[in-house]
Amino acid sequence: MGRSYKVNELFFSLQGEGHWAGHRVLFLRLAGCNMSCPYCDTRHQDGEDVTLPALIERVDLLHDEHGVETVVVTGGEPFLQLDEALVKALGKDCGMVVHVETNGSLPPPSREIDWITVSPKVPYAQVVENFRSAGIDELKVVLAPGEQLHPFPWGDMDCERAELQFVSPQFRGDVCPAESMEWAVKQVLDHPEWALTMQAHKIWGCR
Repeated sequence: MGRSYKVNELFFSLQGEGHWAGHRVLFLRLAGCNMSCPYCDTRHQDGEDVTLPALIERVDLLHDEHGVETVVVTGGEPFLQLDEALVKALGKDCGMVVHVETNGSLPPPSREIDWITVSPKVPYAQVVENFRSAGIDELKVVLAPGEQLHPFPWGDMDCERAELQFVSPQFRGDVCPAESMEWAVKQVLDHPEWALTMQAHKIWGCR
């Protein structure tokens, strides 16, 4: 029957964070993660096993229904399941622009991913090793109050991808505590090479 993927959810919404915030996208959330972040707000473990043809059919239906051109593959940690076959099918068969949101702990399975957002949950040295040649389009660091912001070693990368750097305040569920926002704002004011982002979809009432 071929490869199947454990899919947590597939839905149409607005991107709430980073460079593409406010844009219409499809979210493909793959189940499972290799990290246990205490502030994780996603119930990503459960999922339904879906074959590649069935998954592409579902994506096609949403693509046609909403006229949306971008699919964001997220998790959990999507690189536990995402492979070259799925990347190619989303891009070539569905005609979608493929974005991925990852914790940086695993290397990308394909060079055909159009946009990679890394929210590091491992040391920067490991992120560089995993993405040295593939590149990172967008770096998003989630900071809790008091956590220090460290420069990312872009000079160690062997690629020419964009160097977009965002600081995001740590939420508690759907609420951003004032101290989290104040600390994130302070970091951006003190470090001009970074920009501020946040989980705006929670304010907009989107998933």
